Amino acid sequence: MSIALEPLSHKVQRAAVGTMVDVALAHVRKDRQKVFAEMVDVAKQFYGDSFSEETYEHARAVLTDADSKWSKLINCVLDQTAPNVARTTALNLGYEAFFRGTKTIRENRTKYHCNIPWLILFDPTSACNMHCVGCWAGEYGHKNNLSFEDMDKIITEGKELGVYLYMLTGGEPLVRKADILRLAKKHNDVQFAIYTNSTLIDEPLCEEVVKLGNIAFMLSIEGTPSTNDARRGDGHYAAVMNAMDLLKAHGILFGTSICYTRDNLEAVTSDHFMRMLCDKGAHFGFYFHYMPVGNEAAPELMPTPAQRKYMIERIRYLRSERAIFRFIRWTSRTMASLWADASQADATISISIRRAMQSRASSSTTPTPTSTTAASSIFSAARSSWPTTTASPSIKTICVPARCWRTPSFCARWCMTPVLTAPTCSRPRA
Repeated sequence: MSIALEPLSHKVQRAAVGTMVDVALAHVRKDRQKVFAEMVDVAKQFYGDSFSEETYEHARAVLTDADSKWSKLINCVLDQTAPNVARTTALNLGYEAFFRGTKTIRENRTKYHCNIPWLILFDPTSACNMHCVGCWAGEYGHKNNLSFEDMDKIITEGKELGVYLYMLTGGEPLVRKADILRLAKKHNDVQFAIYTNSTLIDEPLCEEVVKLGNIAFMLSIEGTPSTNDARRGDGHYAAVMNAMDLLKAHGILFGTSICYTRDNLEAVTSDHFMRMLCDKGAHFGFYFHYMPVGNEAAPELMPTPAQRKYMIERIRYLRSERAIFRFIRWTSRTMASLWADASQADATISISIRRAMQSRASSSTTPTPTSTTAASSIFSAARSSWPTTTASPSIKTICVPARCWRTPSFCARWCMTPVLTAPTCSRPRA
């Protein structure tokens, strides 16, 4: 009896939240700050004492301040997003993932005595229609694919654990465009975020995505036409510009995925580049440290230590109130962008999980208990310059070493290669 009522309770809750979202969106153009404050109250109803009263008050103060960067970002998204996309994203990312999903995850962490992630990342395919210089994906061949049934199982079992956010990488995920759309339709209560090279985004795809409402895109781009196409091939920059125009015209959420290298670092952090992304309609972005992986990698593209130090400082600046206000003033309308960086350790762990998902998609996602000590040792290893191929027995079912880690001669050569050039970037004036 209780098993039957639980899905019903969830369905009723989602319907109730959907009604609140509809009311909020209907009145959002009249008094947005008031609506934002009401949404904080809704969050408090779901979370209760999981957060302190000071946390709720801080969130309310930030969101009701029309000049805060978060209010500006939300306003920008609401102004430029199609109604169905805004509504579905609010339900899936806000209610399912953040509110209900997080509570379920915390309960299951206690139940299974292990960590459960807030999002799951997997590769629908290793195939790609491009061959970028130094890309690790090409090392794994073009015939590795997850079947629709495998992907469906990952999401179905993930939702049972409380995970409602799924990132798709590759290869090029949109090589499997039909299956991804089918997947998004079946699991319309989860949010999908797709890393893509943009070349397969067209008018028919955008029309389908607007109807579904639960897909966002992260477009790969690396600075100027010259710095971008030097690594990704002639014509790619133009394809990204076309994809951005299509997504913005249809009101689809999108951001950027930027791999910074020794050669493009200055181009991908310049004020001009950031202003262009704002004008194009990108609302968020990720920076990824270039990692030479596989026998065909390009170790000469690794940023120097000085460049990596510069990136830390520059990303902090780009995330600051001052930088966001500058970019807003430069544009012709109220806009804002949210920027986040992925550290080298994050990228390392992501590679491991991507490979594991491909090879173990058909296995059960029931978590295996692990100890705090084991988890700590795993992340300590991930923080080192070159991770070892050993792992705790409790996580061997979800983490496997990337292939380059099994080629110590290449690792040694990359680590010992002296830095011959000074950093090409210059500190921007504040």
